[in-house]
Amino acid sequence: MPAVRTFRTSGTMRMSRGANRAVSRHRRSGHEIGRGRLRWVALLGVCVLITLTGRLVQVQALHHASYAERAREQHERLRAVSAQRGRIVDRRGRDLALDVKAVSFYCNPSAVEDPEGVARHFAHLRQTDSQALLRQLRASRPFVYLARQVDSRHLSEFQEGEFEGVFQHPETKRFYPYDELGGQLLGFTDVDNQGREGVELAL
Repeated sequence: MPAVRTFRTSGTMRMSRGANRAVSRHRRSGHEIGRGRLRWVALLGVCVLITLTGRLVQVQALHHASYAERAREQHERLRAVSAQRGRIVDRRGRDLALDVKAVSFYCNPSAVEDPEGVARHFAHLRQTDSQALLRQLRASRPFVYLARQVDSRHLSEFQEGEFEGVFQHPETKRFYPYDELGGQLLGFTDVDNQGREGVELAL
């Protein structure tokens, strides 16, 4: 009986040792798989970091001037503000030519949500071709005038259409109370209120 007990105990010990070795191999295999996954994750992170670094170098170093110029064009615009012209009067002090307040409408085509509607509205009031204005709105330019020097008599008509991306700014417009009377002597100004002929050119 003692010999039988020793045999059984020895067999149980051998089985226990074998099971322990199997468990150890399983654990080592699990650790190796975990380390392998960790290596792949680390490698992927390094690749992403290299890609982002390369893109940053491209934007900030290689093409910095180009991107800076694009940003400046989108956010800045130079517009000459003309000085108010003096009045021209006759010997009795009656106005022959003077500045009156006006409003000009403009837009950044990329910010306009309804270019067709904008073209129809302003072309109708200006009595011009809407398709020509629409082509300007679809062109790659940062600034387009929609109407220049609209005076108070017609301002409300232009302001009836409320369009996203359309703006307005105040200007001055030359007004001649006697229309063409004395026009050859007085001369005239262009759309920027600069004198072109006669007394207007001399001012």
